[in-house]
Amino acid sequence: MGPLIHGGAQERARRAGTHNTPGIVGLGAAAARAAAQMEETIEKETKLRDYLIQKVLAEIPYSRLNGHSSKRLPNNANFCFRFIEGESLLILLDQKGICASSGSACTSGSLDPSHVLLAIGLPHEIAHGSLRLTLSEETTREDIDVTVEAIKSIVERLRSAGLQFESEAAELASDVLAGRSFVISGKFASHSREEMKALVESHGGRNLAAVSANVDYLVAGEKMGPAKLQKAQKLGVAIISEEEFMEMIGGADSPAPHLSHELVPQQDETETPQQGTLF
Repeated sequence: MGPLIHGGAQERARRAGTHNTPGIVGLGAAAARAAAQMEETIEKETKLRDYLIQKVLAEIPYSRLNGHSSKRLPNNANFCFRFIEGESLLILLDQKGICASSGSACTSGSLDPSHVLLAIGLPHEIAHGSLRLTLSEETTREDIDVTVEAIKSIVERLRSAGLQFESEAAELASDVLAGRSFVISGKFASHSREEMKALVESHGGRNLAAVSANVDYLVAGEKMGPAKLQKAQKLGVAIISEEEFMEMIGGADSPAPHLSHELVPQQDETETPQQGTLF
C-alpha cells in the first residue's frame, strides 16, 4: 500500500506529518462525554422528536411522516408535504433562520428527490416535497413550536401561490380512482376486504387479484404476506394504507389525511405468499 501523504516517516511512512495531539485529546474527551450522557440525550431527543412529529401531522394538512413513527433515530424526522416543492420550502425556512434539508446530508447538493423515498413507493411529485429535520441536545420545545409555525405558514403560502394544490386537491375530492387498478390485501381496521373492493369499483377503479406491472396501487393491510410487498416495491407499485386509500376517495369516515403508515406489514402464517404509495 502506497503512502497517503508523502514526506516524513510517521505511520510507517504511509501518512507523513505530526499527529494533531490536541485534536486527538479533544475527540477522546468529546466521545467520553457523549457516552456518559447518551441515555439521557436519547430520552430527551426522543420526546422532542415525538412532539415534533405529532405537531406537524396534526397542524399541517396533507403531510406525511416518512418511516415508522417510533422505530427511527431519536433525533430525526422526515416529512413530505403534498402540492409543494421541497427546495422552495428550504429557501423560505433559511430566510427565517431555520436549517433543514430535503434529503440526506451526503446528497444535499442534489435537487432530485430522495431515492429512498422513491424506493418505498412514493410518487416523484410527493417525494419532491420532502423535509428532513434533526434535533440536538440543545433543542427545546419552544424551538419546535417556532419551527412548526414557520413550516405551516410557508406551506400555506406556497400552496396558495400555486395552481397545483387547488387542482390536485379538487381531484382528491372527485373520483380519483377512475381508470386505476388496485390489489387489496391483508386485514383492515375499519373495513372488510370486500368493502374495500366495492369502494374501488364504485369510484371507477379496477380490482386485480395479483400484483403485476399493471397494478397502480397495493392497499396493504395488517398480516399481509411479505412476498406481495416485495414484488410491489420491485415493480414500482405505489403502496398505501387503508387510511391513505380512504383519503384518496375523500371518505367521510376516513381518519385525518396526514396520518402515516408503516409500510412493512407483518407476515401472516396462514396466507400463502403470492405474486400479487401514493399517500
